[in-house]
Amino acid sequence: MPRPNTEPAVGPDAAIDPVTAVGALKFEVALAELEAIIANMEGGRLPLAESLAAYRRGSELLRHCQQQLAVPAAARRCGTCDPDSGERQSARFRAGQRRSRMNPTGSWADEAARLPFPDWMHGVQSRVGTALARHLPPAEAIPGRLHQAMRYATLNGGKRVRPLLVFAAGELSAAPPPRLEIAACAVELIHSYSLVHDDLPCMDDDVLRRGRPTCHVEYDEATALLVGDSLQSLAFEILARADFADSARQLEMLALLARASGSCGMAGGQAIDLAAVGRTLDQPELELMHALKTGALIRAAVLLGGLCGTALGADERESLDRFAKRAGLLFQVVDDILDCTASTVTLGKTAGKDAAAAKPTYVSLMGLERAREFAADLGRQALAALTIFGERSRRLVELTDFITQRKF
Repeated sequence: MPRPNTEPAVGPDAAIDPVTAVGALKFEVALAELEAIIANMEGGRLPLAESLAAYRRGSELLRHCQQQLAVPAAARRCGTCDPDSGERQSARFRAGQRRSRMNPTGSWADEAARLPFPDWMHGVQSRVGTALARHLPPAEAIPGRLHQAMRYATLNGGKRVRPLLVFAAGELSAAPPPRLEIAACAVELIHSYSLVHDDLPCMDDDVLRRGRPTCHVEYDEATALLVGDSLQSLAFEILARADFADSARQLEMLALLARASGSCGMAGGQAIDLAAVGRTLDQPELELMHALKTGALIRAAVLLGGLCGTALGADERESLDRFAKRAGLLFQVVDDILDCTASTVTLGKTAGKDAAAAKPTYVSLMGLERAREFAADLGRQALAALTIFGERSRRLVELTDFITQRKF
């Protein structure tokens, strides 16, 4: 009696069988199934949920095929396989990798690429907001007050500039959107924690953030302190627990975010800021302070986006880093300009706060017009760094213009 066929069907319309263990598949069968997944995803035939399942299955098949390619060809031959079968399959497999880039939501990414910038921006903001709500502990879970405050501090609007930078930089490396989503959430959680702590009486002592009472005003100082601690921990947890195929790259991302938020980054910049109250800083001192306090996390957002996809070349990484540093400084200069030109209602935070606290700013150092000229020059430098990427940098170019022209 013939044995039933237990190997999965292949071809563009083949169903993905999650039961068959990948490790039990012969190289040719695993490769054929992988190519079927590629065809389905490139053709946009899979809904989002099935695309995610296909991506996970495809990642397993990808690793299995790579392991098989490392085995001597003679050990892979069986039945009617000719002596050059393994080498031909290897070539097909690598071609499949190049075609697919294993994008788990290709249809989403393709559609997003065609959107006008405002629609793309709102789409990313909405996607990240939904993901943050999913990652944050439920408000009713014990300790309820802390979890409610964490959600209050994180889900209360905001421009989501850092997540936007993650997604825009991800287009340079054809990064999968779910991976970008993880990196974007991690960066935004760090940013949210920094705002909660920045508003505390022992820091900037502010009562308004994003048009609502600050966290310590709405709850209390002790809760706000714990909110910041918890958001920081959650950021590293979700980035560490993510299922990235390249563990070395994942560790690099964790180290990058840790350095950007610590004493050599955001926290260090805040320490310099507190020590500078009432003092006059020269331009290099001011740039150092803001390169750490504001620029470090913006730089991390850009570099994390680039790390989420196919490895960039050395020249590309250097150019992206140069862009990130200019963009971070640009954001702060524009922030200083808005602090003295926009209203509290428009900003969603207390306008004129820096001047009232005698804090050094680019406007206090240069004057308003020179600060505007400096911002325009930084924007040009940032855009110049992107020329190496051509059309792939379209979203970063648009974001640079948005940061330069923003009114809030």
